[in-house]
Amino acid sequence: MKAFDYISVLLSFVISLVFAQVLTGISHMIQSGVRRISIPSLYWIGFVLFSCVDYWFSIWGLHDQTGWSFIYVCWLLLFASLLFLVARATVPEASSDEPIDLTALYERDRRKIMVLFLIFTLGGVGLNMTLPGFATSELLAIVVTMMAMFGIAWRWSSHKVQLAVIVLHAALTTYYAIRYVPLLS
Repeated sequence: MKAFDYISVLLSFVISLVFAQVLTGISHMIQSGVRRISIPSLYWIGFVLFSCVDYWFSIWGLHDQTGWSFIYVCWLLLFASLLFLVARATVPEASSDEPIDLTALYERDRRKIMVLFLIFTLGGVGLNMTLPGFATSELLAIVVTMMAMFGIAWRWSSHKVQLAVIVLHAALTTYYAIRYVPLLS
C-alpha cells in the first residue's frame, strides 16, 4: 500500500463522521417532524453533503503524490475536521421528540454557521492551491465571491437576502462542480 492509501482511509473516517452527523440530523427531522421549514437551513445542510463528496473527490486528486509531510497530512485532517464542525453547527441536533423549528434554529445560529463556512472556504483556498489543476484565478474568484456571500448572509438576516445568497451560491457551486470536481481515473 502507498502512503496515499493510509492517508485517504484516515480522511475518509472523518468525512464519514460528517456524513453520519448530517444523516443523523436528517433522520431526527424525519422522526420528530419539522414545525417550520427554512429553505436556507435545508440548502446549507445539502451543501455540507456536497462538501463531503467534493472533499473526497479533491483528495483523490492527490493519489499520485509521493512525498507526504506530517504537516500537510495534519492540514488535510484539520480541514476535514472543520467540515465536521460546520456540519454540527448546520444540522439540528436530536434534543427532544418535539418537532424542529428550522427557521428559529437558522435565525439563532446563522452567524455562527456563516463564520464556519467562511473559515472552511478560506481553508479550502489553501488546500486547492496544492491540488493539481485547482490553483487558478477563476477558482480564486469563485471562492472570493462565495466568501463575500457568507459575509452578506452573516450581516443581513432578511429572508430575501438569505434566499438571494443561496441562489447565487448554488449557481456558483454548480459551476464549480462541473468545472473543478475531478473525475476518478
